[in-house]
Formats: sequence, structure tokens, C-alpha cells
Amino acid sequence: MVTVTTRGKERTIAMPRAASFAEFHGIGNKKANVDLCLMEAAFNAISKGNCDELARILALGTNPNSRDNDGWTLLMEATVMRNCDMVKILLSRGADFDLVSRSGLDVFRIAELNGYVDITRELKRIEDERYAHIFPILY
Repeated sequence: MVTVTTRGKERTIAMPRAASFAEFHGIGNKKANVDLCLMEAAFNAISKGNCDELARILALGTNPNSRDNDGWTLLMEATVMRNCDMVKILLSRGADFDLVSRSGLDVFRIAELNGYVDITRELKRIEDERYAHIFPILY
């Protein structure tokens, strides 16, 4: 079992053997349980600031746009933790910076509200790269 603390909320998850845990306890869909455990592990890696662990978890097929119960994505969490390296990892794995939380915040707004110029600059750079071929006159 692993205890995860994200934005002040504490959760306990079965991490190392998620598939066998789900099988043993007969809990629903094995793949869904593995996905949930990997998502929780990704949020945990972000809260600990462990870039290598996050990259490893994403390489296992974790959706970079996974959301927690509040609708926060991994990218939003990395932004709030002010970890530009993790933001870069998530963006390189296809994280969508246009997604909005339940409270109506996107990563640009989170970075702006917290004064995270380095992350705002990185997000803008990626946005420019993604949309330059669509709107070449604007770029």
C-alpha cells in the first residue's frame, strides 16, 4: 500500500502489484484498477517531484490527461507544484493544456495566478509549436 498526499488530500492505494491485488479481491475490471493505480502513482510522483518515476509511469501507458476527483489533470498538478521539468515531460507525452478543472481553471491560468513565469513561457512555446501550422499568419 502507498499513501498519496495531493493538495492536502490523503489517499491509500495498492501500487506494486495492482493487477494481482484486483484479481485477488475480485474488484471489477482488472485493467481499470491497474489504470487507476498508475494514475495515482503518477500523481504521487508529481507530489514528490520525482521526474524519473513520472516518466516511467507514463511509459507504462498511463494517460497523460488523467484526472483526479477534483478534475485536476497531471499537468495541472505539475504546474501547481511549480515543476517545469515535469510539465515538459507531460507535454512531450501529449498532455492537453486546454483541459479545464471543475473549478474552471486551465494550466495557463494556474501558472498565471501563481506567477510561474517559467511554466507560462514553456506552455506558450508548446502552444506556438502546436498551432503554428494551423494559423501561420498569426505566428
